[in-house]
Amino acid sequence: MLTFEKVLEIELTKEKREVTEDDEREADALCKRHLERWKEEQE
Repeated sequence: MLTFEKVLEIELTKEKREVTEDDEREADALCKRHLERWKEEQE
């Protein structure tokens, strides 16, 4: 599971290493889960 710390690490190291497709998929999944939770709370 991709944590916020890992997302931050990717952002901080993107100039030093390539972000893999797995990194991108994990980040997308994490963002979608948080967006869905936020939308539910807004109802």
